[in-house]
Amino acid sequence: MAAEGRYIDHYFRDYIARVVPGCSGKLLQVILELSQALSHQHSCLDLSDREDKLDIINELNALDPFGQNNSPVTLHGEKLYLRRYFHYEKTIVDNISTRNTIVPILDREKLSEALRSQFQNVDGIDWQQVAALQALTRNLTIITGGPGTGKTTTVAKIITLLTMLSESNLKIRLAAPTGKAAMRLSQSLTSQFEATGGLRVQTLHRLLGVRRDGRGFRFNAENPIAADVLIVDEASMIDLPMMYRLLTALPDQARLILVGDPDQLPSVDTGNVLADLCVPTSGYSKPFTMLTKDLLGISLKVNTPSHPLDDMRCHLRISHRFSAEEGIGKLSRHIAEKNIEIPSIGDGINVEDPETLHGENRNSLLLADFGHYLDELQNPKNNPADLALLFEQTRLLTPMREGDLGVEELNTSIESELESQGLKPRASAFYHGRPILILRNDYNLQLYNGDVGICIAADDINHPMVAFTNPAGETRLLLASRLPPHETCFAMTVHKAQGSEFESVTLILPAQPNQNAEQLLSRELVYTAITRAQKQVRLYANAVIWKQCMENSVPRVSGIDDFFQKPPSPTINQRNLFE
Repeated sequence: MAAEGRYIDHYFRDYIARVVPGCSGKLLQVILELSQALSHQHSCLDLSDREDKLDIINELNALDPFGQNNSPVTLHGEKLYLRRYFHYEKTIVDNISTRNTIVPILDREKLSEALRSQFQNVDGIDWQQVAALQALTRNLTIITGGPGTGKTTTVAKIITLLTMLSESNLKIRLAAPTGKAAMRLSQSLTSQFEATGGLRVQTLHRLLGVRRDGRGFRFNAENPIAADVLIVDEASMIDLPMMYRLLTALPDQARLILVGDPDQLPSVDTGNVLADLCVPTSGYSKPFTMLTKDLLGISLKVNTPSHPLDDMRCHLRISHRFSAEEGIGKLSRHIAEKNIEIPSIGDGINVEDPETLHGENRNSLLLADFGHYLDELQNPKNNPADLALLFEQTRLLTPMREGDLGVEELNTSIESELESQGLKPRASAFYHGRPILILRNDYNLQLYNGDVGICIAADDINHPMVAFTNPAGETRLLLASRLPPHETCFAMTVHKAQGSEFESVTLILPAQPNQNAEQLLSRELVYTAITRAQKQVRLYANAVIWKQCMENSVPRVSGIDDFFQKPPSPTINQRNLFE
């Protein structure tokens, strides 16, 4: 890793040099690299590939002049942590290991009948049925799968089955990392199963009782969440600190079901917990395979050798929304296979050269999918909820906020076109139909980073209003002047779109390689973008940038899998270093 870094990286290195004067220059360079690694959302620094790793580890083990309890740095095996992140990962692993246990089956025949009542006979293994059995018989289940594999349908059936089989009224809680993801889960459950539609879906911040000043949460290990069952959607978006808070605030006896797609972009902040838990070495134990054979007539392979995470994860493999041979399903498989050839056109997939967006018809191309929305803006008396629903049908996505074909430039171009069409007054920042993306949490207004609102025409032009729709479908109006930091969002970054879903998506990749986009472009970014679409994808990409994306897939460094393996050897001990 390069020696350059942020000011805080050098400050942290110099701080260690002051409190432990005996540090070598080589070790101080490692301290600098640790701080740099955290800025790239790694939870630790991996020393295993360094030629001088034994020298570094020996020096770290020798330097402990003030004791271990308050050390800011921790060495575990060949990974170096800030102590806080070591504590997060160790606690998560301990909690997951404790939760990965069996729930006693009181009536096997009743359980078998209930499962068969919710699932039709299919050829081969019905992985949705296997996932349901896991959720009904275990305290921890992770349900993963790509777009259209039936994750939400499976969740709905699990809720129905839990209700059917419980001898008491279970307190079932539903949550998602963002307001948009919570709203989508709520809408999906309501549309599929009336029995689950009445359940309220909250953001994780609301579930944990975030305080109005944003400093801390009401629910924690001493004051746990009231829940018998907690189901969390879009778990790939949960960062390391939030997963720690969630697990420690959940009662030990509560059942936890995490749902997500580990192939998507990891969380914006530190860690990639869902992907870390979906290790390829885990599978099914002999007792569970016997149970599936007995209750479902399904034969599963026994995982050999066994793994501490056995029986915890079920991966849904069949997409019911997309064909694997055409359209979005074919494109997502193309990406999963890291195919460096740019995709072909057809079946709802259109591929264009990004250079066309530098031509005279740029604005018309950008607004091509917003035609119906712009038509509705001609009527200033439109229902805000109807406008929001129409706007959510399509979105322009890009990797970057700034620079050529970034969010700021694209939104500026679109608003310029709206001015020429008379839909936006030149002197007005707030105009009827302007879509607004919230950029910072405001706990007093109950607005969160990623929430989208629509400006509406107001009788008082000096006090414009913005309409926000909550996960329950209720719309509230807020004065534009009260909003936290925000921006126009005809175009938005792929990261901000995670957890959302649209009928059509336009992904705009840069026309030329550039420094701003180099670290952002990745296979996970493209996969996340195109799987936001339900029906159609327009892709602006050339062969050079596409190849760069497919070849750039750098996993975040973590030690979570290490904790599930055998303890470090006695010569490389876990140490808390540098008080």
